Parts: sequence; structure tokens; C-alpha cells
Amino acid sequence: MSNKLPHATPEQVGIPAQAIQEFLDRAEQKGIELHSFMLLRHGKVCAQGWWKPYGAEYVHPMYSFSKSLTSTAIGFAVQEGLIKLEDRLAGLFPDKLPESPSENLRRATVKDLLMMGGGHETEPEGGEDWMRDFLAHPFVYEPGTMFQYNTEGTNMLCAALCRRNGQQLTAFLRERLFDKIGIGEVFCALAGPEGTEMGGGGFRLRTEDMARFMQFVMQRGVWNGERLLPEAWFDQATGKQIETANHIYSGKGDWGLGYGFQFWRCKPEGVYRADGLWGQFGIAMPKQDALLIITEATGHTQDTLDAVWDTLIPAFRDEALPEDAKAQAALEYRLANLTLAELPAGKLKPWDTAKRFEKAYVPSGKEPVCFYLDMICSFLDFGGKKAELERLSLTFEENEAILSLTEQGETREVAIGLAGDYAFSSYRGEPVAAMGRFRTHRVFEVEVRCVQTAFGMRLLFQFGEGTLTISRCKTLLGYGDEPAVPDLVLREGEKQL
Repeated sequence: MSNKLPHATPEQVGIPAQAIQEFLDRAEQKGIELHSFMLLRHGKVCAQGWWKPYGAEYVHPMYSFSKSLTSTAIGFAVQEGLIKLEDRLAGLFPDKLPESPSENLRRATVKDLLMMGGGHETEPEGGEDWMRDFLAHPFVYEPGTMFQYNTEGTNMLCAALCRRNGQQLTAFLRERLFDKIGIGEVFCALAGPEGTEMGGGGFRLRTEDMARFMQFVMQRGVWNGERLLPEAWFDQATGKQIETANHIYSGKGDWGLGYGFQFWRCKPEGVYRADGLWGQFGIAMPKQDALLIITEATGHTQDTLDAVWDTLIPAFRDEALPEDAKAQAALEYRLANLTLAELPAGKLKPWDTAKRFEKAYVPSGKEPVCFYLDMICSFLDFGGKKAELERLSLTFEENEAILSLTEQGETREVAIGLAGDYAFSSYRGEPVAAMGRFRTHRVFEVEVRCVQTAFGMRLLFQFGEGTLTISRCKTLLGYGDEPAVPDLVLREGEKQL
């Protein structure tokens, strides 16, 4: 098997290159921060691109796109007789049941969890014994009758799989699916306290591997002529199992059109999608025999879907189109030069003004502080202990600055491009890209991206007399109102390590 999916020009598969330009224009006009996309038709990639510093070689967090992988794992488990859709949670987790299980809990099944209809009125939050907490959370509604989005319910499916087979989700899918369809490095970055992989939101994948998975789904279980899963499974998994519009779930737009087994239904007829937080999409268009993969970071994901419905779906033709060399060349040039860069090289030459700031800075308060690069580089590690900053320094050369951070006795460096492009380095094991410029002689602006997470951090270094004040905010826009983050104030000095 080739390492790459087959390719074709847009016109060869019946899509005008100009329509893809219109989709990109629409996303840009709406302020959508695309990280990558891959458009396939008739199983061939006809357009793809990555916005620098993101790239084809990097994995990207899937968030709830992961749920569709978990659903497929359950499909394999059902095929092998390890799990039945009718299996009840009370039978799968007898040791985790509350003292007096309700009748609704006793009746809840694997199928109910797959379609987000377990019976909870609110989504439970798990603690150290998260399985017990899930089952103790009130099952208010008759199972199968009321949709409520429930990530912990998906994680319970992973736990059930592990109990029945002894394998974690990644290992289970590796031999049955990933190796079969050519998916390479995959890992689930989230696990419960006892080690259960959290398939409700923990996977990271490359863009092409997302495409391979969704192409397998759209081919209804067949890959290279070999049937891996029954076609009937995909009738259930991607068809509407439950209505999502109700009084307890605030689904709007394409989130109010029904749900399958961890797949969402969409506005255009026959279209469904795998869907992750901030816009990690695998959009299957079976009638058009087309597939669109998107990774992005936006709080306006309906705008992304509307752009697809308005610009791409109407453009599909049943037959190949005449080659349009001019349109193809324009599209190829655009796709080869995609970037998130928003900080043009500053007019001030750093080497003329910045050497005086090449000093050591330490926290000004009595308590050590956490530097926010850790928030970028830890993948959804909301509860983890963040490293304590002990010392910070900056050095400046003609085209690159180096940010040095000493945290808990260990010094790490982040390279910052100063010529209008990103510089790459590694921070706490994660690839990091950063670029910066001087806004004034005393204000240095930096954008840092951990390219295997969905967002980054914008930092403003303001140099005073003997002090350094750092203001910071996430790059993610349009997703609620984030609380204000206090400035980090440092002072000149050396900390004894």
C-alpha cells in the first residue's frame, strides 16, 4: 500500500478549482483560523493545505472527533461478540453501581451510550473513581429517549471495551483498523486515574490519517477490497438514532439535526460528520462521494460548516471538468503559502535596541509563578501541576531571539523568529513555533504555537526600569468570554538554583 492517498486535480474529479478558492475566501472573511484541510472526491485528494506553523507531519488534537473512533471500536467489539448493543451498564460495571440503582440506570445499555441517550439530564463530571461517579449521577430519563451530550458516557464505552477484551482503545484499533487502512502514529493523550484511555476526546491524529479513517467510514467498512466491518454497522452509526433538539440540550444549527453512534447528522441531505471541539471535522458527503477534513481553532464552527454547504457542495459535478491550468496554478500557489503569521517583521532592528534587555528576570512576588507556555504545551492537562518559573531571560540576534525559562531547576529554550516567520524548537517534548517583533523600543510582542495542540499564546513583554511585565492571552477567539489573566511581573536578578 502506498504511504499516501492517491491524488488528482480538482477538475479531474469534477470540482472547479475556483470553488475551493471560494471556500478559503469565505473562511478568511469569517475570521476562521484554519490549521489544515484535505478535500477528497472519489477517494482521491484534490486539494490540501496546512497553515504554517502547522504541517502535514504533526498530529493535531481531535477532541470529540475521537468519539467516532470509539464508536468504530465498539463496532468491531460487536462484530467479534465481545460486546452487544443490548448489554446493560449494570452488568458491565456491577462493582461500580450505587447502593440502590434506579430503574433507569438498570435499563441503560451500550446502545444508549453510543447515541448519547443514557438518561442523564446533565453531563456528569468524574473524579478519581469516575466510573462510579458516572453511574451515581442521576439517570433522570428513560434510556434512549432524551439526548444529552455526554463525554463521560463515551469514556465508559472505552472502559467496557477494556473490561471485555483487556486492551486499551488504541491497541484494540491498531490491529483491527489502523494497520489495515495505513494509519501511522496514533495515541490517546488522556487517560483516567486507573489508566483507561479516554476515547471521548483524547486522540491526536495527522490530517491524512483523519482522512483515511473517514474514507473507511464512507466506504462503509471496506478498504482495498477487504471488508473489515459489516455495512449494517454504518447504517446505524451514521444514521439518525436520536433527535438532538430537546429542552435539556441547547443544540442549534447543525447540532440540532440528530445523532447516530457518535456521529452527527448535517443540514445537506445524507451528510454526516465526526466533530471535535473548536472545529475538528470529518465531513462525509456520500451522495457526492466527497470527503472534507478540517482542523482549526474557532469558536464559530457553524460558520465553517456553512462555508462548506454554500461553496463546495453546490460546486460538485457528476463528470470531470476541462482542466483549468490558470485556476489550478493560482490554487496551488495559495495552498503552498498558507500561514497563520500575523506579526510582520518589526521596523525596529532588535540588535540595535534590545541588547540592554539581555538580563535575568525572576518572579517579583514571594511565591513562584507558573509560566503560561505550560498551558500551551500540555494537551488538555487541566488538572496537572504546572512548572514553577524561577528565572527568565531573552537574548536577541539579527533574525532570532531565544527565550530561556528555568522551571524547577531545568532550563528550556524557545526560539523566536524575528524576520516575519516562525522559528521552531522543542519545549517539554512538544514542537513549538514562535515569532515576534518589537512594537516599540521597550515592547516586544511574541506569538507562540505548540503545533500539536489547537491553540497558542500571545505574549507582550514590556521592559521597565529593572522590571519586566508580561501580558498574555490565548490565540483562540470566539469561544466564550475568558477570564482576565493577571500580568506576570518579574524583576531583574539572579535566582540561586
